[in-house]
Amino acid sequence: LKTGYNRLGYERGNKTMDNSTTSSQVLSAIVIIGNELPTAKSALFGRVVLLEYSKGTTHDPFSDNEKEAFENLMKLADEGLGNIVVEIFKHREFIEANYPKEYRRTSRILKSLLEQKSISVDQRTLGNNACILAVYELLNNKLDFHIEREKLYMTTVENIKKQKDSQSRASETALFWNSFSNGIREKKLIEETDFKVSRLEKNEIYIQYGRAYDVYAKYCRETGVARKLDQVTMLSLLKSSNAFINQNKDNRDSVKKWFTNLGKSINAYAFDLDLLHIDLDEANSDETMVTNQSNSNQESIGNMFSTTNNN
Repeated sequence: LKTGYNRLGYERGNKTMDNSTTSSQVLSAIVIIGNELPTAKSALFGRVVLLEYSKGTTHDPFSDNEKEAFENLMKLADEGLGNIVVEIFKHREFIEANYPKEYRRTSRILKSLLEQKSISVDQRTLGNNACILAVYELLNNKLDFHIEREKLYMTTVENIKKQKDSQSRASETALFWNSFSNGIREKKLIEETDFKVSRLEKNEIYIQYGRAYDVYAKYCRETGVARKLDQVTMLSLLKSSNAFINQNKDNRDSVKKWFTNLGKSINAYAFDLDLLHIDLDEANSDETMVTNQSNSNQESIGNMFSTTNNN
């Protein structure tokens, strides 16, 4: 699947005596359908545009109008959907001539909208979604997509945030922070000795990594985690996460000191508490989580579109 993302197929050997192989080529976009998230490898999760569906359950049933629309779609499918493909292919030359420029423009719009929402994403995630939006932008005046431009962009931004949250909860670092919360709950990690919470300019947590890693390693053994990361690898992942706060401008090693009531100096790594999936209310009843308030004076999407078009 990871190589298929780059349109690279694969070869497999045939069970014959002539050492022949069969190639599986990738000639289109790939749609993966399943009941589980592709979280086994973060590299795979970053290559997909994730769409989660909850409609049709007892908690979110289909309406009568939705059921009727589905039945109409099935009737159309029985008659054949080739006419839709033919209608789209009429614009192939137009897409080929204008797509690269439109893709770059759409990427800038989407990136600006994500920045307004304080959502940081990697270039691959940005590109995955921009390549779809670029086709919409090119054909919106030629085909009827039945969705407003601003609503489509907002839906895309919300879906990117949802996928990013899902990836964070499923990652290797999420297991570390789960063990950290469990360590606080079981009094294996003590505040002001093993970690400290600061709520001054923003909500930060400072941890003694050595102690936290020992708790993580024991947590993996007790819960039967098959793949426990070594201490250096885990620290590298933690320092590359969005929650990590780099204290040094020269980007060497980021540590921050705090002083306990015993007067002892302790070096600690700093993290943005609001970006971590840690429920300190549950882990430590004496702590109160502060909800990070988002910036309310963001520009409207309409203004963003008009600004981008003018530029």
